[in-house]
This record gives sequence, structure tokens and C-alpha cells, in this order.
Amino acid sequence: GNNEENITIFALYLCSGFLAWHAATECTIFGTNALSNNAVYLKKLPIPEQVFITKEAIVATYSLVISFLILCVLSIFFKHYPSWIWALLPLPLVLFQIFAFGLALFLGIINTFFKDVGHVLPIIFQIWFWLTPIVYPVSILPEVMQKLIFFNPAFYYIKAIREIFLSHQFPEIELWVSMFGWSLASPLIGYLALKRLRPEIRDCI
Repeated sequence: GNNEENITIFALYLCSGFLAWHAATECTIFGTNALSNNAVYLKKLPIPEQVFITKEAIVATYSLVISFLILCVLSIFFKHYPSWIWALLPLPLVLFQIFAFGLALFLGIINTFFKDVGHVLPIIFQIWFWLTPIVYPVSILPEVMQKLIFFNPAFYYIKAIREIFLSHQFPEIELWVSMFGWSLASPLIGYLALKRLRPEIRDCI
């Protein structure tokens, strides 16, 4: 009945947001610890630092692709059928991962100087998770929170993923601009930090 339909829609709503979030979290947290975890190689070999963070990003993206493909197949069983617009799904998913990679690059460098960053990060991501409309719709938030949500980068990617996957809609231009903006800014900041601090990294690691 109608109740079952609502449960199905909520399950797809939850999974589409959570899978994207989970992959970005994995990419950032594992990427942040990648330099300190590979200190042995960094000290002995002339490998560029970003290689280790890129590896974590690739692993997280690979598992995201698999899990999203499974979700797409499952949605057919739940009578939520694909449309041509689903071809756009990889874009916001990959852009979210690029944003996470940039974050990991920046935080990974900071983590070599301040070792606590890697330990605190999972807690920060727990808080960030509940501040992002993954489990609930934006509409239930108080008005002040609804305005503040625009400062949350994760919001744009998850909203775009859901518009494509659930609503079969082309996300509005503002969403694309925000996603591309964050996905450019994040690796750029990470790269500038790496360029600036590269000489000290191997001494501190």
C-alpha cells in the first residue's frame, strides 16, 4: 500500500545520500592518515606525497561505484525505474570524491604536524553527518538552520545526487556551480599547502 511506498522511497532517499557520504568520509579520513601511515616509504623514497592520498581516494571511489550500481539494481526491484538522466549520476558522485580528496590532501599535511587531527576527524565527521540532510529532509530543519545549510559543501552534492536518482531531474545550475566550485577550491587549497610545506613534511613525519 501507500505506507510501503513511503518506506521504499525513504530507503532509497537514505541510501543515495548515505553511500555518497560514506565514500567521501572514507576518502577523507583514510587520506588524512595516509602520509603518517606511509612514513617509512616517504622517508626513504622520492615518492610524491599525493600518491598515497590518491590511492585512498581511488579505493573509496571504487567501493562507491560498486555500492551505487547495487543500489540502482535494487531500486528496480522496488519499482523505482531508471531514466536517461541517471547517466549524469557519476558527475556529482565523482565531484564529491574530488572535494573529499582535496580535503584529505590538506588535512593529511596538517596531520603530519599536528598528530591529533587524524584522531579528531572521525568525531568531526559524526557531527557533520548529523548537520547534513542525509537521514532527514531539509524541510524539517528550523528556518535558521535551513539558511546555514548553504555553508555545508556536502549538502550540494547529496542534493544533486538525489535530484538525479530519485526525482529524475536535472539539478539546477546553482547546484552545479556550487559543486564545481567546492571541487576546485578543495584540491587547490590542498595543493598550495603541499607546495608550501613540502620541505618540512618528511622531517616531521
